[in-house]
Formats: sequence, C-alpha cells, structure tokens
Amino acid sequence: MIAPLISSLRRRYGRIDILVNNSGVYEFGPRETVTEAQFHKMFDISVLCLLLGHAGGCGLAFPWQ
Repeated sequence: MIAPLISSLRRRYGRIDILVNNSGVYEFGPRETVTEAQFHKMFDISVLCLLLGHAGGCGLAFPWQ
C-alpha cells in the first residue's frame, strides 16, 4: 500500500526532508456500540497507517539506515 508511494517519491525526489504523517478517524457513538469492523477501521487508519508511513518514509529521510 505505501511501497508504491515511497518508490515514486524516491524516483522523483531522491529523498524527503520533512514527513508529515497525519491521519486519524473516529466513529462517534457510545463505546459499547463499536463493532469489531469499526474498531479495525479506526485502528488501521489511525495507527497502522502511521507506522507504515513512518517506516517507509524513514528510508527516504535517512537513506543510510
């Protein structure tokens, strides 16, 4: 998911100087009504995307790593 974006950035710019990795969602309502699917959607966007974007972007910001 993030790999094609990182590859495209690497080809076009060679590196990045600043990475703003900002994403998050929340489905408002009583917490006891949150379904497993809703939870996974919120987690995947709010946490997993942050981790994947950070991991992929660090290779461009710090190419020696």
